[in-house]
Amino acid sequence: MSDVQETAAAVAEDLSKSDVVVQTRPAVHRQVKRRIDVEHVSLDAVRDGFAEAGWTYDRHLYYDPEAVATRAAALAETYREDDARLLLSHVEVCDRLADDEERQRVAGWESGDFVDLVVETFAERGWETETHDGARFYQFPLYRVFEENHPDGRGGRSTAALFGDYVATSMETLADE
Repeated sequence: MSDVQETAAAVAEDLSKSDVVVQTRPAVHRQVKRRIDVEHVSLDAVRDGFAEAGWTYDRHLYYDPEAVATRAAALAETYREDDARLLLSHVEVCDRLADDEERQRVAGWESGDFVDLVVETFAERGWETETHDGARFYQFPLYRVFEENHPDGRGGRSTAALFGDYVATSMETLADE
C-alpha cells in the first residue's frame, strides 16, 4: 500500500468521525496533499484508500453510501415531520448532506450513483422525484398526508373527498387574492 493510499484511508476515517458523509474530489485531494506534502496524488491510490474505508467514488464525489443513506433518511423524516415540508429541491437536500463550503460544482451532485442513492432513500420514505427545467425536486404527495391523517375520512366523507375539498378551497382562495 502506498503512502497516498494510506493517507487517503486516514482522511476517509477522519471525515467519517467528523460526520462528513460526502466530499468532492478536489477537497479530498487537497487534504491528502497537505498531509503528505506532495504536489500530485494518484486518483487510483486515493480511490483505493477511500474504498478501504468503505467509501465510494463516482463523478468527482467521494461518499460513504451507508452514512449518506442514513442521513438522507433522517432528512426525509425531518423535513416532513419537523418542518412540515412537502416540496424540496435537490440542491437544498445536497446542502444539508454536505458542508456548504465544499459544495463545488462537480457532476456527482446532479447525476450518478450518489444522486441515485439519495433519490432511492427519499422514495423509500414516500417521496416522489420530479424534474422541472433540469432541476430535481422531491415532493411528498399531499393526498398521502390526507390518508395518513384521515385514513377513513372525517364525518362520513372519504379521504378523496376531503382532499378534493382542500384543493377546491385552496384554488378559490388563490383566485380571490
